[in-house]
Order: sequence, then C-alpha cells, then structure tokens
Amino acid sequence: MGKYRFLFDTDILINWLTKEENLWEAPLKLIKLHENGKIEIFIGLLSLFELRFVLRRKKKFENKTIEEAMLDISSKFSVSVPDSLILLKANELQSKHPLDPFDSILLALAKAININALITRDREFRKISETYIKTMVPEEALKVIT
Repeated sequence: MGKYRFLFDTDILINWLTKEENLWEAPLKLIKLHENGKIEIFIGLLSLFELRFVLRRKKKFENKTIEEAMLDISSKFSVSVPDSLILLKANELQSKHPLDPFDSILLALAKAININALITRDREFRKISETYIKTMVPEEALKVIT
C-alpha cells in the first residue's frame, strides 16, 4: 500500500494551531509524518475560510498571526478546491443530514478525492461521515500508520 492520505477537518487544524489542551499533540505528530514524506495530508479550501473565521472571532488571534498561519498551512498541505459537482453533492448531503455548510462540502470533497480517511473530532459529523467514508480522530490515525 502507498502512503496514507488523510483529509483534515478544520477542528484538527484549530487543535494544532491553538495547542488546545490534550488535543494538539496527535495532529502535530501526523503533521510531522507528513513533513517527513510518510503520509499525505489534505485540507479543503473552505477549511481556510472557517479557520480564519474561528481564529479571528472566537480565538481572538491578531490578523497578522492569522495570515501567517494561512500561508504556513497553504504551503504545508495540499489544498483541495471543491468544484461544482462537489458543491452539488454537498447540497444533496445537507438535504439528507443535519450538516453545516462547511461539513457538507468537506464530506462531499472527502468522497471525491482519493483519501484513506477523514480526520475529525466533531462527534456529530463523525456519525454522519462514517456512513460514507472511513472517519477517525487523530489518535486512531496514528495507530493505523505506526
């Protein structure tokens, strides 16, 4: 089997960037594996939008710090851009499930790109996404690849 390929939900990026207690170490280990070429990590373009919003409004980061983080993330990970077919599929998913717009697009994107698993800590999102694609928390992903 080739390299493991993971799609990160925004919450995983927030855990890592804000060093949230007991939540940031596993994402950091995955990111180090990515940087060393052992695995591949993808993020959706809309995760950058959501991340910027959360860092600005909820975490009260300064704009300069946010934009530096955006540049770092954009250069570090493969950023997947949803096309119109993914957006149509996201609309269909949202009509069937109580998903927010970001999660519906991320799930549609996860189904469209060739990944091994979607990585999220969002329990409600996991319940839904697991019916479509392998979904795990960062700690589970580490166990699978080590």
